[in-house]
Amino acid sequence: VLGQEQDGVGGSFDASQSYQGDMYNVNVWQYALSAEQVSSLFISGRCGHSGHEDNAQVSFSDVNDQDPQGDAQFVDAACGDNKVLNFPSGDNIANYLAFEPGFEETSAITVCAWLRKTTNDATRYWFSYAVSGSHNEVILGEHDPSTVSFYIQNQGIVTDTGAWPVNVWTHVCGIWDSSLGSVIMVNGEYGKQWYQRRVRGHAFLMC
Repeated sequence: VLGQEQDGVGGSFDASQSYQGDMYNVNVWQYALSAEQVSSLFISGRCGHSGHEDNAQVSFSDVNDQDPQGDAQFVDAACGDNKVLNFPSGDNIANYLAFEPGFEETSAITVCAWLRKTTNDATRYWFSYAVSGSHNEVILGEHDPSTVSFYIQNQGIVTDTGAWPVNVWTHVCGIWDSSLGSVIMVNGEYGKQWYQRRVRGHAFLMC
């Protein structure tokens, strides 16, 4: 789900956690991108194409094929055929876009997007992946104002304050590998790292 944080598979949203702002070039890979690959995504720019998008399990073209709900809508991006996904101001559980990525069990994942938020509140989330028994399987958003937070199976990392300003297009990536841990990259640079120290495992990311 884009634009809301799930407390149950496909729903149980909290309006106070709804994302407000614009979203573009959302891509999801079923492996961990390297720092160099993420940097190339950023350097290519919001309307650019680095080539790594071609290998994404879910591309923004896939997202563009879905129907936004509520007052969420696609608007002109001046970036070719794809459009910006806009979530209007105001707390509302009706505004979201849902899709089933068709993941199989995996030991790594990367989620990246260009974001321009219009709020500076705590606990706003733009990406939420839930499975039965684990509604916090993968979450990306803003835990504290102007930070980026990334949760995998309820274990999260958060950047320093100021990493994600209001009304500024910002490139955000959450990267997780079961053998290495989690990384947040903001505008092509490391925002936060957490190295896994527990027994290696898998995230059960299934449709």
